[in-house]
Amino acid sequence: MRALVSEWLKRAGYDSVQAILAGTLPEAATRCDIVLLDVRSPLPSACKAVASVRAAVPHAAIIAMSADGVASEPPAMQAVERELGVAAVLVKPFDRNALLQALERTHAS
Repeated sequence: MRALVSEWLKRAGYDSVQAILAGTLPEAATRCDIVLLDVRSPLPSACKAVASVRAAVPHAAIIAMSADGVASEPPAMQAVERELGVAAVLVKPFDRNALLQALERTHAS
């Protein structure tokens, strides 16, 4: 998934940096405006992951990626975005268009 998302970003004209291990995130993300973060359910675990990234990279917007189907409908997705404090949520599996729309929304805000 990480390689596919990186390829989609490259084709759309974005530069990307991959951090496979959470410990490498702060160094990798210091050059980033947006962080795509794979979060796990339940919500408290996801909130903890987002808080950790936000502490390490406070300047970056965060787009959460999750396999939690609860947030698949727009009202639920917006509620999860507010709860997590992220710019957008992508529910896996997502396609290239969903990724690009999330990036556009993030740049617009």
